[in-house]
Amino acid sequence: PSELFKKLDKAGFIRRSTYSMPKLDEALKWLRDEKSLYVEPCIFTDAYTDADGRVLTEYTYWSYRITHMETGDEIHSEYEYIDGRRFDFYEQAAVAGIDYALDEIVC
Repeated sequence: PSELFKKLDKAGFIRRSTYSMPKLDEALKWLRDEKSLYVEPCIFTDAYTDADGRVLTEYTYWSYRITHMETGDEIHSEYEYIDGRRFDFYEQAAVAGIDYALDEIVC
């Protein structure tokens, strides 16, 4: 099994599907329902500019944030950090958010 599955298993995730590993939506829902954590993959647009502030190139990327559902407090925002991780796809950001939630908050 993957490292992420091992972490979910350790955190008490009960597999509700016939897959060898939970689907992303199952893991995200479990974190919401059982741990009150909302892991939200987010898409952003940023740009490279020249010294005069003219846009040279625009690009998009995915990142994530984690909010505590009961308090509304934002627990972690990967995109807020200058060296924050940026991902090409929603799924990559979702997995990274789940992984962070399990490592730093749940387990």
